[in-house]
Amino acid sequence: MIPGSGGFQSSTIDDVGPGLYLLPRTPWREVRLRERARNGKNVRVLLEEARGLSRNLVYHRRARLEAALGEALDDVEREVGELRADRT
Repeated sequence: MIPGSGGFQSSTIDDVGPGLYLLPRTPWREVRLRERARNGKNVRVLLEEARGLSRNLVYHRRARLEAALGEALDDVEREVGELRADRT
């Protein structure tokens, strides 16, 4: 068969040495497509991981921001209470 024609080429034992066998050759286009598909799956997995980490980070940042705002509100309420107490 002609390489890249969609067919398979196989080698004999004599081509690679005694006791060694080669699998049929896959046309380079198919190899590239498989590689791209595998890389695409890897990228999808990485993107899903990144999304999860981003959500986790956003959650923790939000929690810290809410805690800081809560502390600021407590300080303001305390100061208002002190000012009211000073007025009387």
